[in-house]
Amino acid sequence: MRLNPDHSGAQSNLANALGAQNKLAEAIPHYEKALQIAPNDFQTHFNLGLTLSRQGQRAEAKTHFTEALRLHPDYPEARKALADLDVGAEPKK
Repeated sequence: MRLNPDHSGAQSNLANALGAQNKLAEAIPHYEKALQIAPNDFQTHFNLGLTLSRQGQRAEAKTHFTEALRLHPDYPEARKALADLDVGAEPKK
């Protein structure tokens, strides 16, 4: 990361690691930075949606799940995450 902070994969990987440690607030800016670099990365939109959902930010999560589906219409995890949000459940990976 220090060598190339503009690498979207590095930003996403760091965010994933932080999320796995339940450091959700710290993960979000790294997902956002990854999306600034690679806005069409459906997986990063999905992962950010999961993280936002875990923080109770359901409307923001829905936006990212919807974008993941727009970018990759056959993405079953994003479709399920949206359905989970609609019934009040917490989406899972």
